[in-house]
This record gives sequence, structure tokens and C-alpha cells, in this order.
Amino acid sequence: MAVNIKFNYYNLSIDKKRARSTEQGQQFFGKITVDDFCQWLSDYQKHNNSEFDKHGKHVIQYKDGKKWVRWVSFEHDKKKGVYKMLCTFNDTEVDPRLLSDTSDSVLTQEIPDEYGKRTLLHIVFKLDQTHPSKANISIQAVTGFTKEYIVRLIIKLIKLTKDDSNFWKASDPMTQKDVAIAPHVEMSQVTDESIISAINDGFLRGVVLKERNSDKEKFDVTNHLTEKDLRLTIKVSQNDSFFQKAKERDIFSWIKRVAKKKSEGFEDPTSYLLMKDPQSSSEILHEFHNDAITGFAKKSYLKWEDREPDTHDKIKQENPTPIIQFYDKMIDNF
Repeated sequence: MAVNIKFNYYNLSIDKKRARSTEQGQQFFGKITVDDFCQWLSDYQKHNNSEFDKHGKHVIQYKDGKKWVRWVSFEHDKKKGVYKMLCTFNDTEVDPRLLSDTSDSVLTQEIPDEYGKRTLLHIVFKLDQTHPSKANISIQAVTGFTKEYIVRLIIKLIKLTKDDSNFWKASDPMTQKDVAIAPHVEMSQVTDESIISAINDGFLRGVVLKERNSDKEKFDVTNHLTEKDLRLTIKVSQNDSFFQKAKERDIFSWIKRVAKKKSEGFEDPTSYLLMKDPQSSSEILHEFHNDAITGFAKKSYLKWEDREPDTHDKIKQENPTPIIQFYDKMIDNF
């Protein structure tokens, strides 16, 4: 069955963190930029080219070796300001019948000389993008390759390409002793611009603060404290010209100001946008967290009918080969 290929967008943040956390003392010792990480990857491939055979270099395995990732290629596109990476995700926990029709409709191939399937995995890193609410990495969505696997892959690549014991040491400012540090990776979803357009078009109904706390005045039949939901809805005027022209940074700043000003009586409330659904006219809550709005995660698709002839040819090749149309789609939608 023909399928569309999905590409997800995230903000990738890498920190140098104390390997063994403590209750006191400094925990983080500086950020690692995506630009530096990409340079490490590029240098490693250049100086260790013999480790990359026609099927790529084995990097990491999951689930006791039943799944693994191989690194195939890494290329700098200076003109577009990105690095393009090709990997394969190999999975032996599959039903053989899923491999019966892989020639053209889907993006999977049989693992050479072994049971299971492999899937081409395209990744794009965007350079010079440091704002925490903006995407600096796009990853092709692959069945079975979860966000947890992505984080573990990136940590493994960092350790592989920056194998310098001195780099992973730092001086504790309190004790003046050297402490071991390790890469700490976070992948945050970023907001699709469609939500901003929806707000500009008048579909924002308000901001909701919610929190669940123990009700110290009420007990259940076994004398346990019951819980109560605290909720505050701040409605917005439908004729407010601010929302008709506001940009993302303006709207996000407004949400934070409102949440801070109206949070009296809450301990640590969660903020939500109350949006009108244009089709059903019902009002739906979307959580606002870390400058992202749930339900509006940034993503793009390449439809099957839009695939170019070269794309079909690359999918059928025995050796994993980058698909240019995938990279173009990922880059164009940053």
C-alpha cells in the first residue's frame, strides 16, 4: 500500500552535565552547539572512512541487538546551511509478510544476509539556529524508531565523535575537584506556524490555567485526602486587533504574562490555549509548554503521488542511498 513519508521537526539541545547528579553543586557545565556537533561528525567520517562499508557503520543497538542503527553518510550543504545525514534503522522484530511488497510503496528493504527489515533514515541538522522555540533538526518518521531511540543515538554519536577524556571533565567550583561529565540531550517539539495563523484568524478563545491538588478539607470514606481540580479560564476579546497581527513571539510572550499575572492561588499550574475547532466549532485545550503548543507540532509530508522518478529508483537500490527529494522537502520546511 502506498504511504506518505513524514518528517518531524525538533529543537535539539545538548549540554555537558555532571555524570553522577548530586543534590548540591553545579550540574551543567556548558552547552554544545549543534554546529559543533556536526563538525565532529564530519571530521569523524573524514578520518575514519574505512569504518564505513557499503551498508554503513554500526553505531548503536537496542533491545539486546534486535534493533540497530547504521550510519551511512554525512554531507555538508554549505549553500543551504545544513548537514544531511543518512542512516538505516534495522529491525528483526518484524513479521516476514511485511516485506512482501517493499519495492516501491514503502521505504523498507530486507536486511542483507539477515532476517528482518531496514528502513532508510534521513536526518537534517540546521546550522546557526539557536532559538529554543525553533527547529534545528528534522528527522524522518520511521515505525519503531521512537524519540527515546533518537536521543540515545545522538548521545552515542557524541561520545563516538568526541572521544576526548579531557573534554568530559570539569572542575567543580565548590570543591575545586575534577568531576566526570557526560552529554545530556533534549529533543523538544516546536510549534507549527498553522496555530499562529489560526490565532490571527480569530480561533483563540482564551488561556486556561489548570492544576490538580489535594483538598485538605475533604476526605473519602477511608479518610484519605481527595483531590480537587483548580481551573481558571481567561477569555479573550474576539475583536482584539492584537491577535490579528501578532507574531509567534508576541503571542508566546502574552501567554506567559497572563499565566504569571493570573496564577495567584495556584502552586504550579499548567497553561493551555483554548482554541475553537473550525469544523466542529467545539473548544479544545492545547497545552503550552517550553514554547510549544501540543497538537500543533511542526511536521511535513512527502506524498506518494509527489515522488519523483529518481526517488522511486533510489528506494529500490540494494545499497542504502540518500534520497535527494527527501532532503529537499525537509530543508524547505524548516
